[in-house]
Parts: sequence; C-alpha cells; structure tokens
Amino acid sequence: MHFIQKKDLGYNKDQLIYFSMSDQTLAGGIDTFQEKLTEHTGIEGVARTSNLPGRTFGRTGVTPEGTSEDDIYIWRNFSISPAFIPTMDMKIAEGRNFDIEIDSGNDGIVLINQTAARQLGWETPIGKRIFLEGNDSLGSEVIGVVKDFHADGLQQPIEPIIIYKLPEGTGRTLVARIKKGQLPHTMDFIKDTWKELYPDHPFDYNFLDELFDNLYRRDIRTGTVVNIFSAFAIFVACLGLFGLASFSTSQRLKEIGIRRVMGASSINITKLLVSNFLKWVALANIIALPLAWIASKQWLQGFSYKINLNVVTFILAALISIFAAIITVTFQTLKVAHSNPADILKYE
Repeated sequence: MHFIQKKDLGYNKDQLIYFSMSDQTLAGGIDTFQEKLTEHTGIEGVARTSNLPGRTFGRTGVTPEGTSEDDIYIWRNFSISPAFIPTMDMKIAEGRNFDIEIDSGNDGIVLINQTAARQLGWETPIGKRIFLEGNDSLGSEVIGVVKDFHADGLQQPIEPIIIYKLPEGTGRTLVARIKKGQLPHTMDFIKDTWKELYPDHPFDYNFLDELFDNLYRRDIRTGTVVNIFSAFAIFVACLGLFGLASFSTSQRLKEIGIRRVMGASSINITKLLVSNFLKWVALANIIALPLAWIASKQWLQGFSYKINLNVVTFILAALISIFAAIITVTFQTLKVAHSNPADILKYE
C-alpha cells in the first residue's frame, strides 16, 4: 500500500478538484465558472475534459498510418482542452501539446501515449496519421506523445490511449489545481462562486486523490482487517506463551532449585527455560513463512504494478516473533530463576 501511494502515476493527483457538470443548468454556466476560477490567485490551472484518470474510459477503433484497413486497434480515448496537460502535471515526451492559438479551428490533430506508440512500433510518431472507424478518409495527425500515465489503478496495465482536442465550448468535466498551502480560503472562494452561479444546486465537487484512493478501498480495508487480526493473534499467542511458561517452570521447580544449589546462575537458568520455547517458535516460523510467501505472492498477482517480495521482510518477521517470545517467557522465568533455592527445596 505504501508503494501504491508513492508510485509515480504520470500526473500529480494532489490538490486537484473536479466538477462534473452534466446537468444542463450547470453546463450552461461552466464558461463563467471556469473564468472565475482561472482569475483566482490560489488556483494554478483550470481545464476541461471529457474524462479523468480513475473513471471509466470509452474505447474507439483506430487504423494507424501504414496499416491495412483491416488492422483496427481498439484504444481508449478522451478529449481535453489545451490546459489539461499542464493542470494535471502530465509530461509531453515528444512533440507538443494542443495550443489554443496554433490549433484554433483545427480538429484533425491528436495526442497519443507512449504505450500506443510502442504498440505500433513507431520510433518517430510525430506527423503520422491515425484514421478512426467509419468514413474517416483524412485521419488525424499525431502532434505529440504524452508520457504514460495510469488511467486505472495499479491493478491494471497501462493501455494505448488516443487523446482528442476538445472543441471549444464543450466538455462537461472541469478540473482545477489548487496551490499548496492555499486550500482552505480557495475552497471558500470556490464555494461562494458556486452559490453565486448555481444557487439552486448543492455544492458538488470531488478531489482526484480521493477518487484514486477509492480504487484501492478493498485492499485498504483488507490491510486494516489483517493488521487488527494479526495484532490480536500476537496478543493471544503471547498469553499462551506466558501461561505455558508459568506451567513449565512450576513443573521444574525442584530442578531449578537443585541447579541453583549446584551453582547455576539466574541467567543460565533463564536461558535454559527460554531455549525450550524458542525451538517451537522456530518450528512455527518454518511452517508459517512459506505459507505467508505463497499467500503474498498470490495477492500481488492482482496488481500489474507491484513490489517484489524481499526475503529480508520474512527474516525480520521471524526475528520479531522470536523476540516477542523471548520477552514473554523471560518475564515469567526470571521470577523463578531469582527465587531462593531454600524456599524451593524445603518442601521437597
């Protein structure tokens, strides 16, 4: 889960707020709302899009230049305004982004991601043309390649994506990046602006990092349950060890008293008693660690992007279990080991 939270997604999901303006009334005022957000000093960028990472993407059939009409690739697609790439903090690997001035009125251009370029084997994709399904005789020119980004959670591999230029005045999803350290007062401004433009609609917004976290809600919940039950299991195991240590030492009081009389130190007696328990803890680790390795391996198979299991982690787990056993057993055996041998043997 730490790997998931720190993985480079190809964009920065922090401080990104988005609004779904599918309602006709909301869509009617989206231009004014976008303009007001753009003017605020606490907002770095505002853009429109037809979709966002973390949501379901549509698919379209495309025929790349240099292939036959029968070679149709099914790619994900969505449309963006030119401000989307910088607002999302995405990177252009080759070529350029859409530009309002240069590309005004030109809808025959597209961006693709690196995975799409690799799938086609294009070493120089800039300037190549992609034809859509249907009667697309002119095709669309590839003007840029976007660095790969995760449109889904890390359970899924990155797929080829084609990105269209959003026609001016369209796009029902508005995304804005709030500057760091300016979230509270900027949110107040956004809320006041919303109420001014849409007095009859509740303030409806979402943060992209929350959308991303929802993709792993089941895994986070599983991790929480595992942690709780692991802590409970360790607690119960320690109680069991404590009880066994009490019973074992009480059964060996005479032996302990004789050893003390013969000159054995408290430390030597403690080591003797503890070592009897440690061999069973070691055996438990020999049984448990391979099973834990197999279970972890199978769980990680559900993620296309994941950590590699490290043997050090399992060794550390074994050492911790041994340490917990030593602490638990030593607490009980030390009392007996420090007892006066005369008190132990006078009833024997």
